[in-house]
Amino acid sequence: MRKCFVTVCVISLFLLFGGLNVYATTNYGFETTDLSENEVDQIWRNINLRKSSDLKSLDSIELPIVSFDVSKDGIILLGFKENKIAISNSNNVLTFFEFDNDGSFYVQWNDGNILLMLVRGSIVIEFSQDGQLINMVKTDDSSVKNNSIWNQIAKKKSVNIGQASYYVKNDMGIFNFLASSYSQLITEDSQGNQTILYDVNNTQMTKTIVVFFAVIVFAAVVVLMILVQFVKFRKR
Repeated sequence: MRKCFVTVCVISLFLLFGGLNVYATTNYGFETTDLSENEVDQIWRNINLRKSSDLKSLDSIELPIVSFDVSKDGIILLGFKENKIAISNSNNVLTFFEFDNDGSFYVQWNDGNILLMLVRGSIVIEFSQDGQLINMVKTDDSSVKNNSIWNQIAKKKSVNIGQASYYVKNDMGIFNFLASSYSQLITEDSQGNQTILYDVNNTQMTKTIVVFFAVIVFAAVVVLMILVQFVKFRKR
């Protein structure tokens, strides 16, 4: 009986502590695990974050938006295709970053710091506006809560700050369904007055149409080649 009691206690303790995931405490909302110093150093070197001293106007970037956020002070954080990040005050780029990455990414404010969220590897990197690394964690892929957070961030199209609303959209008509990013950033005040802060819609629409018809032509050529081979086979 005593052995059975000890065995039951051991199994119970294992299920209580060993069977649960232990997460590091963070303020990002995710259930996360800490990375080793070597892993952090390796990832930080690989993304090779670069701060540009060549500040430019927002319109001169000419790339579609993949993610955005707005601080309580109305400072806009934008993530663009080709792994570029801009901090803007609605008119001018205050800070501009580039980095290396092979997958999708999102950006968010964390007080005055920037969260760079890499989908591949489920990595969240916090760095300052000077480009200094603050923190880095890995989110748990098996967490239902984490999956929900990632989905919310991926679908984020608007931010409300005070009485102002900021949102991203495409204006390409029937070609909107082909877009995986956004061509316009718009702000709207409490009176319903809209101001377009960033607009690459025409450029993006042209590229989308070219790609669309290129795919159609390629598909048509493939089908034609299959039909020719089929006809040749029937004539044998």
